[in-house]
Formats: sequence, structure tokens, C-alpha cells
Amino acid sequence: MPGDLFVEMKTKFRRPPNSSTPPPVLHPHPPPPFSNTDNQSSSVPLHIPRRYTLSGPADSTLDAPLCSEHLKGLEFFCRTDQTCVCSICMEGEHMGHQALPAKREWNIRKAQLTIADDEVKVMIAEREKKVEEIRTTLQEIQVCAEHETAGSVHVFSALVMALEKSQAELLEVIDEALQAAKQQGQTLIRDLEQDISALKKRSATLTELASTNDYIHFFKSLPTISTPIQTRDWSDAILTSYLTSGTVLRTINQMLDHFQEELKRLPKTCINPQYKPDRSLGRLSPGLRPQPQPNQSVERHSPNQLLSQHDQICSQPDQLPSQPDQLLSQPDLVSQPDQTFGINSPISLPQPQPDQAVGRNPKVRCVQEYAVDVTLDPLTAHPRLHISEDGKQVSCSERFQPVSDGPERFDRVVCVLGHQAFSSGRHYWEVDVGGKTDWDLGVASHSINRKGKITVSPAHGYWFLSLRDKNDYAFRSEPSTALGINHKPNRIGIYVDYDKGQVSFYNVDAKLLIYSFHGSFTDSIHPFFSPCTNRSGRNEAPLIICPVSMPL
Repeated sequence: MPGDLFVEMKTKFRRPPNSSTPPPVLHPHPPPPFSNTDNQSSSVPLHIPRRYTLSGPADSTLDAPLCSEHLKGLEFFCRTDQTCVCSICMEGEHMGHQALPAKREWNIRKAQLTIADDEVKVMIAEREKKVEEIRTTLQEIQVCAEHETAGSVHVFSALVMALEKSQAELLEVIDEALQAAKQQGQTLIRDLEQDISALKKRSATLTELASTNDYIHFFKSLPTISTPIQTRDWSDAILTSYLTSGTVLRTINQMLDHFQEELKRLPKTCINPQYKPDRSLGRLSPGLRPQPQPNQSVERHSPNQLLSQHDQICSQPDQLPSQPDQLLSQPDLVSQPDQTFGINSPISLPQPQPDQAVGRNPKVRCVQEYAVDVTLDPLTAHPRLHISEDGKQVSCSERFQPVSDGPERFDRVVCVLGHQAFSSGRHYWEVDVGGKTDWDLGVASHSINRKGKITVSPAHGYWFLSLRDKNDYAFRSEPSTALGINHKPNRIGIYVDYDKGQVSFYNVDAKLLIYSFHGSFTDSIHPFFSPCTNRSGRNEAPLIICPVSMPL
């Protein structure tokens, strides 16, 4: 019976000769209808029939997508072509490709996706944590800014009160002097009027007696008018002014000078140069975390008492943050310049010209970070220049020294170049010019003319600042740019940004930007030094290259 059934089914389902159509698949039930059965590219998935064998339903492992070409289960994954294939495909066009069982590759890929998902979740957690840190930092900055504002208002309110009281006292002194002058003047006027009245009476008597015709009466009255009138000698009488306009002006000037001195001391009371923010985490150091600040009353009147109390406020952690000005001392918290020498502030405050105050600007702090070790090149020095053994000092003597006349040596202008040549980047160095009446400092191009008379200007490869006759400062351009400097510098800082074509000069002591030139460089440049001659007999001090003191 089984054999006859097999023969019958084989005969019934035999493929016709020369037919490329695959044998039909037996279905226990007809497939469900589709809207587009003839279009194999339809978005409706192919119906995967459940297979039956002679002994019943096929194994569940055969419930897999079928190869559209061979109607075989897609049991393999071709890694070469990144697609699922059947066993016949593996023996055909995918022969020799790297392949694995599809389910095994599936499990491998799912494991990889799980690992990748875990990594993404870790990255999400890190970023969420960073967001919270930034929000916390912003809250801390807000609190510190409020405390700093309160402290500043407290300080300056007291300063204003001290000024107002000084003004009231001065006005009171002026009024008292005025009242004293009035009283003195009224007394003098009263005494003078009494003398005038007595003299008028004597004058009337004399006039009457002189006009009488009775000589007997004349002689009788003459002795009475011959007696001198008892009056005061008013030739030296003056009205004393107890308060002149000059006294008032001197008092006001003294008060203003004292006030300016106190203001200069104010930043030093709270700024802590040792504070450094934790930039790796983007949050404030614990020392900056604010503490509650109680209400404070203003009871001071003198600037000294004011500063003393301000120091006390800034030093008490239960009133203000331990470093209340640290928010203003870090250039990265806001992003204003610079420029500072140890006292940093991203807040740009308007300062008087022509000097540009940069003592609270983060950029000066930045230029100091580019400090380089500069030494003098004796092979370029004029024969009259004396270079110290360490190459850090240069002065001009009266005699020529026996030196070789190489092509790199200046033979007419008393100047010398630095060993270092810059063709990129940013560089900074400082030179002590104290005690000198004349000098030139800056940079010069490597290819400048060093023989005979030279023309100094950026167009000819020279960028430097000059001092002449102790007070005349200028940047050597064509024509020279005169500079009005209110604070005489003892140390000059030179900053070069080669890529931007910038040369800047700083008054290191006063923390002031003297002048900044912006152009371009086409050749390597060297530091340039000229102590100038000593014809006046007062310019013998040397130029000294100083180590840059980096603020903590």
C-alpha cells in the first residue's frame, strides 16, 4: 500500500519535460488571497506555507523564509554579500563566500547590538550627568554672583557714604569759615563806622569854627578841637579769609587721591590668585561654593575702616564665599581679555585713555602663558654694545670693541637681535627699562638691512616701541605714532602673535596695554633691543631681559 501510494503521487506530480517551473507545494488549505499575487516586488510578504510530509506536518525548523529562486529555506547568511541564502545558493553563486548558519549569525549580531546598546546607554548616562553638573555649576555661579554683587554694593555704598560725609564736613568747614569772615567783617565795619561818625562830628565843628566871624569865640573853642580824636589806626586792618579757594581745591584733591588709592587696593582684598577651576569637570572648586550670607549694616565712614571691614567680609566663609572675587578672576567663566597679570577678570571695565588698563582683563594672563626664554645674540650686536655673559643684559659703551664684522652684525645703529627666531605661534618676554631715558624694544625681520643707515618702520621689517628724552614714547611707523603714557613703565612686556601679525607692548608694573600693532609677517622675526647711546650721560643703565613671573 505505501509503495503504490508513492508511485501514484510520483506519477501525479511528475514535472513535465522541458519545464522550468518548480513543482508545486502541497497545501493542506489554499493560501490566503493577496491583492497583487503576480507582483513579486509587492510590499505584502510572501506566504510561507506550512510543509507536510507523508507522515504528517514537517519539522518546525523548516518554518523559515524561502529563497525566491530555489524555494529553499534561507538557512545561511553570506557575510561576503551580507544576505541570507539557501543551500543551493551556497553551491552556486555564493560558493567560496564566508558564510554561517543564519540563526548563529543572528545570535552573534544580536549580542553585538546588545553590547552597542549598553555602550550607548553609558554615553547617555555620562551626558545626563554632565548636564546636571553644568546646571549645578550655573546655580553656584548665580549664587556667587549674587553674593559678590551684595558685597560690592555694600563696599561701594560705604565708600559713597564716606565721600558724602567728607563732602558734608568740608561744606561745614567752608560755611564756618564764611560765618567767621562775616562776623569779623561786621565787627570791623562797626568800628570803622564809629570812627567815621566821630570824624564827621570833628569835621563839622572845624567847618563851623572856620566860618565864624567872632574871633573871641574862635579862640575859646580852639583848645577843644586841638585835642586829637581817639581813633584806631586802620592802615593794617584787613579781613582775614580762613578758607581760600586754593585750600578747598587742595582738600578736594587730597580726598580724591586718597579715594583712588583705596579703590586700587580694593581688588587685592578678595582676589585669590591660587584659585583654579576644575575645567575637566566644568564645575567650580569646593572653595568657591557659596555659604549663606546674613544681612549686614553699613556703619563705616572712613575708607580705611571700609577696607578693613571688606577684608573681614571676604575672609569669613559664613558671610561670603571664601574667594568671592574668584568668579571675576577666571577668564574661562565669561569671555571677555585680557589680559591680566595675576588679577584676571572676564568683565571689561571702561578705563581712561590713552593707556588701556588691562589689569583685570584675562588676555594679559594669556600672553604671560606664552613666555619664552630670550637671549641676546652677540654676533648681531653693534661693536659699542656690551653683552653680559648670560646674554640677558645689553648696554652701550663709549668705545668700540674688537669684534668680527660679519654680515649679521649692525655696524651703524646700536642695537642687537635675540637668538630666537619666530616663524609661527605666540611668544612673550619682558625687559627691564628702569633708569633709562632712551631705548627701543620690539621685533625685527630676519632679512632686514644691518649695514649703514636703516629706516625703521613695519614696511622695512621693524616693529618696535621707542622712548626718547625720558618722556616721549612712540611706535616707530611712517610717520611715528606718538603715545601719551600716563604711567611711566619700568618693565615692558612684548607679545607677538605671528600668525595674526600682532605685536603688543605692555606696562607690566601698571598692568596697562601701551600699544598694539596689527599687520602681517612674511619672514621669521627676532626680538629687537637697542639701549641707545649715552650722550646725555643719564642713559647708562642696561636693558635687562627679565624672567616672566607667572601668576599662580
